Amino acid sequence: LGSVLPKFKGGFLNNFTYGNWNMRVNTDFIVGGKFFSVTKMFNAYAGLAAETAGVNELGNPKRNPAADGGGILIAGVGPDGKTPNTTRAETQALYEDNLFALHEHWMYDQTFVKLREVSLGYTFPKSMLGKTIKSVTISFIARNPLLIYSAVGGGIDISEAESYWTEGGQLPPVRSFGLNLRLGL
Repeated sequence: LGSVLPKFKGGFLNNFTYGNWNMRVNTDFIVGGKFFSVTKMFNAYAGLAAETAGVNELGNPKRNPAADGGGILIAGVGPDGKTPNTTRAETQALYEDNLFALHEHWMYDQTFVKLREVSLGYTFPKSMLGKTIKSVTISFIARNPLLIYSAVGGGIDISEAESYWTEGGQLPPVRSFGLNLRLGL
């Protein structure tokens, strides 16, 4: 099914200064590797995933009975092994029964690029400070502000998974904002 080990991973920490302003940007990434998504599997099982709704190639709702033109046409061949498959699967049965325990269907590429932290700070000029305070810097900090790219999509942030090889029904990642005040005495 593939390896959980990525081809490579890394990150960048950039620091930009202009006058009394300072901006720090921290990104990280992983390229390659596979993971198993419990979230995507259970969403499809419960009928909450995008692939379980909408219309099929005939323009009919996928959730309608296959006998009425609904359902999903699975790519493949018929019983003779030569002619293309023309039998539609019932959408609910496909995702509840047939694909639910077929774990290879829920394997995804774990490639991502994430903006981990951004900090924008200002250092007050010494002329504004008294004799007891030597430096004052105030910064606005954002942590986990943006998932720039994810190969899996669908709102899954694999960078926040509870283990390296599986994403087991994760909660949305925490995004936090704060202020930092540094005083030099």
